[in-house]
Parts: sequence; structure tokens; C-alpha cells
Amino acid sequence: MTKQNKLKFRKQMMSLMEKYGATPTGGTSYRIETSLGTLNLTAYDHAEIRGSLPWIATRFDDVDIAAKKLGWEMNTYSGKWNFHFSKGWTPDCCVDEFERNLKRVL
Repeated sequence: MTKQNKLKFRKQMMSLMEKYGATPTGGTSYRIETSLGTLNLTAYDHAEIRGSLPWIATRFDDVDIAAKKLGWEMNTYSGKWNFHFSKGWTPDCCVDEFERNLKRVL
């Protein structure tokens, strides 16, 4: 993904978080209330690293509640529910995929 596309990813993620009322916690990190409790997330675009791919790190504060709904989709010990994207994905595809999953827990 090009540096320009990584920056587009960052901008789209910021817009998405605003759309859903997430609270900024610094940089590209946010906190959002979901039906499964508080979800903390950071969108990593790695714009400065050539050849890298963006990804989104998320973690539920209440692991037990989240694990009951998401099960194997998340780390049931740490509460992590991360999203990694493959080569060839566009910023639109990355953000759309994350939004589709986020809507499941709002």
C-alpha cells in the first residue's frame, strides 16, 4: 500500500470513529462504548514504513462479556480483537471491513 493510501486509511478511520462517537485518546487511538463494554482501539497505518500494511488493534475492557459473543474471533484471555489486512487491500476495503465488524458489537 502506498504512503498516500496509508494516509487515506488514517483519515477514513478518524472519520469512522467520529461517526460512531468514539472518544479520541491520543494519536490514532480511541475508546468506544459497545454492547459488549468499552473497546479501545488504535489504527496503525505505518505510513513511514515502506512495504508495511495497516492494521487495527482493539481490546475489550471486559473480556468475559466480549468472549461470550465473539468467542474464537478474539483472544479470550487478553480481550484483543485485532484486524490485519492483506497486500492489495485498498483503504476503503480495510475501513469497510472493520466497520462491518464494529457494527456487530455496537
